[in-house]
Amino acid sequence: MAIFKFFIGFLLISAVGIHFSCTSYYSEKESQPSVKITAKNNSSLNYKRPNNIQYPWKTSYEELLVNRHPLPKGFELTKVEASSFENWLRCLPLKPKGTPIKLFNGKNKMLQALNAGVLDIDVGKTDLQQCADAVMRLKAEYLYSKKNFENIHFNYTSGFKAEYSKWREGYKIGVKGNKAYYYKKPKATDKTYEGFQKYLWNVYNYAGTYSLNKELKKQSTQNIKGGDVLIIGGFPGH
Repeated sequence: MAIFKFFIGFLLISAVGIHFSCTSYYSEKESQPSVKITAKNNSSLNYKRPNNIQYPWKTSYEELLVNRHPLPKGFELTKVEASSFENWLRCLPLKPKGTPIKLFNGKNKMLQALNAGVLDIDVGKTDLQQCADAVMRLKAEYLYSKKNFENIHFNYTSGFKAEYSKWREGYKIGVKGNKAYYYKKPKATDKTYEGFQKYLWNVYNYAGTYSLNKELKKQSTQNIKGGDVLIIGGFPGH
């Protein structure tokens, strides 16, 4: 049986959930309405973003990821919980059609032929948020939007567990050689979105494909769902 690894619902661009059976890993206290749309013909969707789905880096929303491409005839979107990670991914905001893929330095990416759409999200001004980092970013942003701070944590390549909940408490992470450790610092921006972004940039520096591959849990391809991620962990990354 083919096996791949996942982190209880990570990124796969089939995150829109076309055809696959999707269930939310995130347990809500109250039942959320499910969403299902069927295409009899090759029709575009008019999917609506629930009000409880938010993106901290955005204050206005235009086209949603799920609405960019029509469903193939006979296919349908699977039912997902309205506040689930799957639905959060479906509703990610896109930049207008034709927007070029740009690098961190503002230059256009050399290969544009595979450009199906560009997420409307910042990537910083340094060459740091790359493959595994993009996966970690989306998962962390979802949990942050739900104020589920305790579940935002990632392992460094050394095995050190970087916990955002401790970062919010005023602890920072130092690295000396192959050892990482917490130390106390003033709390000025720790509980703001700016502080959350600083935590993530720290993670991008010391975690990657290799550490993420070791951290993720195995999932059978028969149980694949929106938000899962396919990964082969090389060293140091990619």
